[in-house]
Amino acid sequence: MSAPFDHDLKLARTAYHLNQLHTQIVEWRRHHRLVYRIEGDLNKGEKLVVLASGENPGHDPMALIVGDCIHNMRASLDLLAFALLRANHMAMPTPVPEKLTKRSSFPIFNDPRDYADKRETLIGGIDPRAQQVVESLQPYKKGGASDALFLLHTLDIINKHRLLNLVYSVVGHLGYEKPINVDFNTMRVEWTNQPVSNDTPVALITGLKPRDPQVTAHLEVRPDYYLALAEGDTIVVPHSVGVLLATIHAYIHNDVFPHFVDYL
Repeated sequence: MSAPFDHDLKLARTAYHLNQLHTQIVEWRRHHRLVYRIEGDLNKGEKLVVLASGENPGHDPMALIVGDCIHNMRASLDLLAFALLRANHMAMPTPVPEKLTKRSSFPIFNDPRDYADKRETLIGGIDPRAQQVVESLQPYKKGGASDALFLLHTLDIINKHRLLNLVYSVVGHLGYEKPINVDFNTMRVEWTNQPVSNDTPVALITGLKPRDPQVTAHLEVRPDYYLALAEGDTIVVPHSVGVLLATIHAYIHNDVFPHFVDYL
């Protein structure tokens, strides 16, 4: 049985860190729950503001583990590019030119002009058929800014220069107890997408009206919340960090690496 490639080992290490991260997140959420309250008078038909308070984890260990995940996934792609370069020169009488080894990298671009400009420099030494596969995986041919590889590329650039924060975020689903006396057909919820700290406005609720103004109504909310990645006070990707990184990892493992097996 042949030894695993370097890029496989690097990606496998990401899975190890993802398990570490999952354990840390579960433990943090168990001991640090968010507290909610509502400002505004439902009985007067006022706009309701959902406020949340909670403690966010520091950099150590979760943000550091996240950085390890991001680095290992991006490095696994660059290791794949280098393995493809070596494989394509295996039958040649001379070693891989130094200018190719120094610049070897897996390109990730959301603009076809940037890709065309850098393709020869980054992967010009690999099998032309493998180059076509690389091009087919470019974000500008997939989901654009929401593509898994482009998200990884964005996070990797940030992570190289500063630690990403893990912050509580509340968005996407608002659970609540329905008072019998309230008409919910015209309810609208607007999410603020802000990192939660102390009395942070996380949702604005409008359109609720009591059917009978003589009967007092009280609304209890149970918003979903998760730990998201933020750069300073700005949430970078409004998704659970654990789910986000696991999705990128699965995409590389299942939808990127297998396409290059014939060229290694």
